[in-house]
Amino acid sequence: MRAGDRDRYLTFKRLGGAENELGEKVDAWVNVGNAWASVKMLNGLQALKADQPLTTVQASVRTLYRTDIVPGMRAHDGARVYEVKAVLPDVSRKKYTDFVCEVVA
Repeated sequence: MRAGDRDRYLTFKRLGGAENELGEKVDAWVNVGNAWASVKMLNGLQALKADQPLTTVQASVRTLYRTDIVPGMRAHDGARVYEVKAVLPDVSRKKYTDFVCEVVA
């Protein structure tokens, strides 16, 4: 993977505990790390569910090899948010990791 292919700077987050102003425990997205990545939109699906239109967009995200990202985490690219559905590492050469994602925002 050439460095020029990684043109998006993503922030990876996991759902973790935090405290609000009153000291109560609340769920919040906590930063795990950042990475330059290549993002490719794969496909989109539009369906009708409960008489409401539902759109799903899938994307492929590729970063340099890493092992700290797991399904359920999110990758933030400005206002766009990708939910990690599957992690596909290059286990033989350890050069890159692909993430199968779904666009959620």
